[in-house]
Amino acid sequence: DINDKEDSPPLLGHQSPHWSIWDGGKIGGRPSWLNPRDLPESPLRCRGLCSKSDDSTNKDGTPLRFIVQVYCPADDVTENEAAFHRSMYVFACPTCCSSSSWLESDSPEKYSDCVRILRCQLPKQNEFYPSVGNEDDYDGDEWRKHTSEYWSRTTKNDKLNLCAVCGQRGKGKCPKQKLWFCGSDHQKEHLRASKLQTQYENDNNHEVSLRYLPSVCYESELVVE
Repeated sequence: DINDKEDSPPLLGHQSPHWSIWDGGKIGGRPSWLNPRDLPESPLRCRGLCSKSDDSTNKDGTPLRFIVQVYCPADDVTENEAAFHRSMYVFACPTCCSSSSWLESDSPEKYSDCVRILRCQLPKQNEFYPSVGNEDDYDGDEWRKHTSEYWSRTTKNDKLNLCAVCGQRGKGKCPKQKLWFCGSDHQKEHLRASKLQTQYENDNNHEVSLRYLPSVCYESELVVE
């Protein structure tokens, strides 16, 4: 059974087929994509101050960090059946948005390029989720279609593999770690994290814990009442 044990952690984002209980969202961790096949180009990068300063070492912009996602269906409000499922995703630049100049600035609007908000929506009948959201049993691939891994495998599209650090679209597979990454920054970060986990926990046989990945925020459930 799905999520039926009292001591089991909640299935955050869109990880449960019971979409009737998707209210709320999640903070931190990796994004849980509502549409796992049509992913944004990766990695999302800051178009703000950190990429425009003369002494910037990253002219392409700092990779944005996933902050929060909220599930907010709007089919009733907008009378738009295509918005039966709708999620909003917020990404922010850890360099610009953590700067004290943000609070001191007289023109905070100049920081708008440091934050990206993505919206995704789907009709009730779609290719990724069951049409009924309160049943326990799903046969065949009906539920597995919600993962990017499924679409990568069935369409033979390697670009749908997700980065092992940020959960965005992967660009290449590391031959040493045998995992996909969106770029060299997260490839190196994951390798360092793997070594730290082995050093402190004597564990190199499991997925790297988020606590060792500095570019991934602490994950928690977002409850909307």
